[in-house]
Amino acid sequence: MVTSKNIFNKIKSIKNTKKITKAMEMVSASKMRKTQNRMHAARPYSVNIKRIICNLLQTHFECRNLFFKKKNRIKRVAIILITTDKGLCGSINSNIFRILIKKINELESKGNFIDFFVIGQKGLNFLNEINIKTKLCITQIGDILYFNKLTNLIKILVKDYKNNLIDSIYIIYTKFINTLQQKATISKLLPFSDKYLTFPIKNKYSSYYIYETNILVLINKLFIRYIEALIYQSISENIASEQVSRMIAMKSASENADYIIDELKLIYNKTRQATITKELSEIISGSSVV
Repeated sequence: MVTSKNIFNKIKSIKNTKKITKAMEMVSASKMRKTQNRMHAARPYSVNIKRIICNLLQTHFECRNLFFKKKNRIKRVAIILITTDKGLCGSINSNIFRILIKKINELESKGNFIDFFVIGQKGLNFLNEINIKTKLCITQIGDILYFNKLTNLIKILVKDYKNNLIDSIYIIYTKFINTLQQKATISKLLPFSDKYLTFPIKNKYSSYYIYETNILVLINKLFIRYIEALIYQSISENIASEQVSRMIAMKSASENADYIIDELKLIYNKTRQATITKELSEIISGSSVV
């Protein structure tokens, strides 16, 4: 039987939980602004590298390199899976996993082999649960992304792609659109398409550069920098999306706690009133017998 004391203890427990969710909401709101600033600060780097590459290819179209080369038959594909390290951030990871499973089924139906590169503890845990081995995993990135944590990942990807050990590379992450909208996204990282690297040229002189090194060496290095920038930007957007999603989830949890507390208070008052009424009835019955 549910007693007033049990209900009172439940109310107290939910109030304590609400304090935690409210604190987490405030912390996530503070981190959200910082991660968004870092994300927006990183965007111009990749945009400007893309602009330089496009301008160079306007005058040196013959320098299209390995990163543009389409393979006749795709045998092995690499997937970079970007998730969070921690939970309590809504459906951000589950949306990513749905896209991942769909892509795995699509590639395996075509007879492709897949190498998995995972960024984030939640992604590693998910792949372990479905018995998929990862080629490389990076965890505990934190709220600030340092590029040196990605050096080994990028070296392996570029080396395998150049040596034809990988025919295509996909990246799955949560794209930050705005505070109210974050979208689980899958994009093809390599090989580049002609349409992917189109960029409007502002004036007729923008495609002329003076450079000392060989043009092929220069473009190859620029492409590697561009790939690094794209991966860095994807992780930065995922971190910003994580903080927004966690803030919204904790706000919703705090509001639900208020609703449950109100409901329990109503039940508590009814139970207490019924107990008092019963005790009064017993007293009246006893006095009438005397």
